[in-house]
Amino acid sequence: MQLDISFANPQQRALYYATSRNQCFSGGFNNGKTFVGCFKALTLLLTYPNYRFIIAREKYTDLRRTTMQTFLKMCPTELISSHNEQEGLTQLVNGSLIYWMHLDNVDENSLRGIEPNSILVDQAEETQE
Repeated sequence: MQLDISFANPQQRALYYATSRNQCFSGGFNNGKTFVGCFKALTLLLTYPNYRFIIAREKYTDLRRTTMQTFLKMCPTELISSHNEQEGLTQLVNGSLIYWMHLDNVDENSLRGIEPNSILVDQAEETQE
């Protein structure tokens, strides 16, 4: 399956193709941060079977209303084998998993058991250190 993308600005393109271990994309309201983060996540999830990705935001209601909606809008439904909002888990047909996590009451031990390959923190400025 071919997923076509066009970038809204050079910063989106730079983040999508970035290869450094830690990456940050910040900027003004509505400049495509969530979109490019979700698209990069989708690319990694589809490229590597059984990949584990955490997508997080401070509050689950915000995560569900914004980031999750963006991801589900861009991901073709035939690539999703299951999606459970209550459990915060989406499985793709190649075995890759997305853990949808809110950070307002997460503990380190629960994160260790997941052994994620990548983590996307959307609206990181909202989170507690």
